[in-house]
Amino acid sequence: MSLHVRDLSVVFKTPEKDVRAVDRLSLSIEAGERVALVGESGCGKTVLALSLVGLLPRNAQVTGTATFDGEDLLRTNAAKRIRGQRISICWSNAERFFNPVLPIGRQICEAYLQHHPSESSRAGQKADALLKEMGFADPQLIRDSYPFQLSGGMNQRAMLAMSAINDPELLLVDEPTRGLDDASRESVVQCLRRIHHGSMLIITHDMRLVAELAHRVYFMKEGMILAHGPCPQALSNPGHPYAQLMIQSDLCLSAVPGEGKVHARS
Repeated sequence: MSLHVRDLSVVFKTPEKDVRAVDRLSLSIEAGERVALVGESGCGKTVLALSLVGLLPRNAQVTGTATFDGEDLLRTNAAKRIRGQRISICWSNAERFFNPVLPIGRQICEAYLQHHPSESSRAGQKADALLKEMGFADPQLIRDSYPFQLSGGMNQRAMLAMSAINDPELLLVDEPTRGLDDASRESVVQCLRRIHHGSMLIITHDMRLVAELAHRVYFMKEGMILAHGPCPQALSNPGHPYAQLMIQSDLCLSAVPGEGKVHARS
């Protein structure tokens, strides 16, 4: 498995003006590699992830190339066929993405049955095994629970189980520690270590998470990659003043000193 993105740009067409969210971005992920994509909110990190799985809105214009084992991800049919199976996304603030009126277990199993429609028994077995791997002592209790009955950290771990149930070759993890207290954050980090043995793109502004999990890191600002390199070297000497600022702040604040503006969330 390998992902190669070259000169990828995403422009949103609006009546007022064109908005460039990703600007000639290039990155790569090799088999078994965990790569972090770091940047302030609104810099285009999530837009990049959505472009790789064909989930951008109709007014998005994408140019450049993104190949996954030689297959063109920018073709709609290819992205739809691969999405959820070979490439999967785990969203942050998981309770907002779960259906509030369906039990957690049913939603986890549906992710598997979407690609294996005749294997309902196997879906339940895999859900239980993953929930146990996520640190839940009673998987059946979690399967029968609704999102509002679980804490933020528990929902995040349940969504990790859902995103990994098809054993994807590449897992895109979008801000997995956002909004979590220290104990919940540590549980999620440990789950990320255990759950996935394939490749991973970790979208985050949590520099501790980068140091704990990533083999390589890319620093992104206003749609562009400013610096990249292997960890931990790139964290001690990133080679760009903006990347250094992010490391020193350890917060990647949405307002960057000297720019006089606040970016919307990515």
